[in-house]
Amino acid sequence: MNSNIFIGIYPAGIVYADRQQEVDRDYKRLAFLCYETLELKVEDDCPEHLARDIVADAAGFQMRRGLPFEISGCGKSVILGGASSKPYTVAEAKKLLCASVCAGDTLIESNYPYANPLNDRSRLLVQAYKNEHGSAWLGRINLYREQEGRPIIWECPDPTGVHVYGASFVLPAYDDELERMIVGRSQTPYTGTGDDSKLVGAIFERIEQLGGHGLHWN
Repeated sequence: MNSNIFIGIYPAGIVYADRQQEVDRDYKRLAFLCYETLELKVEDDCPEHLARDIVADAAGFQMRRGLPFEISGCGKSVILGGASSKPYTVAEAKKLLCASVCAGDTLIESNYPYANPLNDRSRLLVQAYKNEHGSAWLGRINLYREQEGRPIIWECPDPTGVHVYGASFVLPAYDDELERMIVGRSQTPYTGTGDDSKLVGAIFERIEQLGGHGLHWN
């Protein structure tokens, strides 16, 4: 998040403002996210580089539809999306993520950051697993030397904080067998894409059997 952006938690929604500009002795408003509708209204004169950061931050609130959000130090909270809204289900989140993949959002583009919802929808899927199962477990398939010592499968405390390419898949619970398969593939001498693809295919079959799903990033 750009350090020039001020984020204010107010009774009706979240205000994004520019610390570097003042209007009527207050920071200039850049955008507003309404708690009731979760609609983000970005001002027409909001600079593009700030708008990108605002949209990304707002997505973290939008994915928590149907969940309580504390808006004051005395414990007052609201239900994001309105009292009648329901948290995202895994089925809903999978559908949105698949739509992004089908739309070609996984393709590498020349502009950065990429202006499509793929990364936010992968995080949304992680949130949906927490909604349905009470927890979400992330994992990585490729074990790189510089990441030695890091867990292979770990519980996700906050879906909004999942880094791009930070995980390859999400599960409803930890699985010993899957971790052994990932380690086994890493320890198997590489003899070509044919043999390696069989190991990767078996890993994803296990993920599917466990009720998990792959994550996609760009």
